[in-house]
Amino acid sequence: MMCSKGDRGDPCETASVRELAKIIDLLSSTGQAVLPAPLNYRFIQLETTKQVIKHKSYKTIINFIDNCIQELTWWVENIKDHNKHSSNSKLDKQIFHSLNKLFGPLETDLFAGRLNTELQKYLSWKPDPYAHAVDAFQLSWKKLKGYAFPLVAQSLAKIVKEQSTILLVAPTWSSQTYYPLLMQQLIQDPVLIPTFP
Repeated sequence: MMCSKGDRGDPCETASVRELAKIIDLLSSTGQAVLPAPLNYRFIQLETTKQVIKHKSYKTIINFIDNCIQELTWWVENIKDHNKHSSNSKLDKQIFHSLNKLFGPLETDLFAGRLNTELQKYLSWKPDPYAHAVDAFQLSWKKLKGYAFPLVAQSLAKIVKEQSTILLVAPTWSSQTYYPLLMQQLIQDPVLIPTFP
């Protein structure tokens, strides 16, 4: 379990196998957004599997081996820095224009800032003098002709709750818990976009 030891924010050195499994699920879900992610939970995953086989229980409390501590420390030290850079990510212009032509016209970029918006009208993460509004999750999406990238699970929950129609750009990641629901909510065949245009 991630916890703070003093001001350094170091990871704990023990956790239950169930807590580790939850951590692995969370960390693996970042793979498309945090490119080095799969390299930084391998030992946690191996240790969890080994302990489930050995003890046949998810309640078992285990001590982390050094490699697991190093991986958890990497996450504590790097995820904030990565989030600063990824908040400015966007699709390639040609890909976005193709999607807009195919599914649009789209009117609102739900998760953007003035440096990475794909559309003139956008909703920002934080106060922005050019944004139409702040925090897309606080607004109704029912009448929006919106475009959502990234935040797949959170966006999908809002789409289902409000029965809205949004162009949602999502990775083809069938092992994710939200994936079956994503497939159920499709109103058109999905379009695979290239990783590199």
